[in-house]
Amino acid sequence: QNCVRVTNIETKLVSTKVGTENGQLLGNTLTGNDAAKGVGVLIEGLATSKNPLMTLKPNDSNSVYKDYDPRGKDDTTGGVYPDQDTGITYPLHFQATLQQDGTIPIEAGEFKATSTFQVTYP
Repeated sequence: QNCVRVTNIETKLVSTKVGTENGQLLGNTLTGNDAAKGVGVLIEGLATSKNPLMTLKPNDSNSVYKDYDPRGKDDTTGGVYPDQDTGITYPLHFQATLQQDGTIPIEAGEFKATSTFQVTYP
């Protein structure tokens, strides 16, 4: 939101807990008897003009979701603030899917996964 002269957008995923067998999944941060087992969350970046549908692999510096907004080139004033005063809003499109973690048996229970999206504008 309120992006000024942003055209290229790159996003990486960081997490302290990943799947046990499948490192592409975000793992369950909950433990104990009530915690779900054998599942994780897969984060995917949806297709864009710069990227096909892709899996964002946690903690992998080479796994980068890219997008592009040509509206960032519209301001040519050379100043700090754009002609449009408030900048632009550009949504990024991701989907999350809960799936089995490798061959680990699935056990019902509570599930919580956390991660950080690191967004840069190269």
